[in-house]
Amino acid sequence: MNLIRWEPFEGLNRIQSRINDLFEETFGRPRLPSVPTPGVWYPPVDILESKEAYAIRAELPGMKKEDFNLELNDGTLTLSGESVFLRPRRPSRSRSVSP
Repeated sequence: MNLIRWEPFEGLNRIQSRINDLFEETFGRPRLPSVPTPGVWYPPVDILESKEAYAIRAELPGMKKEDFNLELNDGTLTLSGESVFLRPRRPSRSRSVSP
């Protein structure tokens, strides 16, 4: 007799995958990778809409306006940039003296 592992949420995962595929086919936009890719980061972004304009707020800690690009091509808004990670120097030796 073979034992088969029961996955209680497998059915829900298949439904979610099918719905994602449907949206991808309908809107023609690729999905974000479900597994993080080294060196790729998707920052939290808020897009606010008014009658006159759109406002975009993105959490880009440690970045200046010069560090990223905002482009609009064929109805697709792309936020891209590059940040260099600097390794902190080794801490110098220090001692605490209590009174």
